[in-house]
Amino acid sequence: MCPLVMPSTPHRALTGRIVLTSYSPDGDSLRFIPRAHDSSLAHLAALPGGHRLRHGRDGAVQIRLQGIDAPESHYVGTSQPMGVRARDGLLRWLGFTRTDWRPHDQLCTACEPATVDATALASQVDVHGRVIAYLLRGHTATGGASQAVLDDIAIAERHLADSATHHLLETGLAYFLAYDSIPPTHALLLRERAAAARTRRRGVWSSDATNSGFTLHDLSSIGPRGEQIFPKLFRRCVDYLQAGHTKHEASFRTWLRGHSSEGIDNLDDDVHAAPGAAPLIATSATPTISVRLSDLVREHGRRISLTVDPLDLVFQEK
Repeated sequence: MCPLVMPSTPHRALTGRIVLTSYSPDGDSLRFIPRAHDSSLAHLAALPGGHRLRHGRDGAVQIRLQGIDAPESHYVGTSQPMGVRARDGLLRWLGFTRTDWRPHDQLCTACEPATVDATALASQVDVHGRVIAYLLRGHTATGGASQAVLDDIAIAERHLADSATHHLLETGLAYFLAYDSIPPTHALLLRERAAAARTRRRGVWSSDATNSGFTLHDLSSIGPRGEQIFPKLFRRCVDYLQAGHTKHEASFRTWLRGHSSEGIDNLDDDVHAAPGAAPLIATSATPTISVRLSDLVREHGRRISLTVDPLDLVFQEK
């Protein structure tokens, strides 16, 4: 056992607008054009990991919503049962009233309105060049102040309940997903929302098979008409299947262990877990077990399950 100490993280408030057309958003990731984007991009580049920031010619950056993992709507050509519902639920919440999509890659071809105003509370830039942030509707939540810096407590007390993250967890349209960079006060509040949605069997929790188990024959087993599972586990299963494995080759767990490495290429994530214990994020220094994701996978033939409640996991940042 070792204590998991989760950080205090300042967030920078940036006002701007959400754009959909010519992009492929999903339930936890979309494009955001900051207002006064030259100075805003400079502020984003100054965040932890800012040297990895990617942006388009229009100044748009990709926002990855902090604290959640939404069902996939278009992961390497496939999707989860609730992927489109999660995406559409997020976009409706933001204020989009109509969206048209290109079927094969879920690229948005038209939408109404053309953009919506939003405020991003950004904390860092991840290994994929995405801005990790909470997203608020409009520009009024921070008094219209762009580029203000907010601490953990201010966000928890004034803004978290108004965020897209909170909405998606409360409605069951996303799973709680914690990395060791998330402030502990936020993690506890968000986990509580996810647990409440599960108790009410809302959204993903009406059919989730992450712990009860699912049979992995092919992509259809976990695709749009298949089993709903924790999205990170879904992505690993898709990667395994698309690598060409069959029942005569390496098991999923063995394959996952074989893809353990350092940095961005590590598929066998480092995880802090407290199986069967109280929420490990309830305090800033709680005893945890540090393991690999493969250590938490149970496999019997083609039957796969996660042995630990996904709400009790904290993943290590890459």
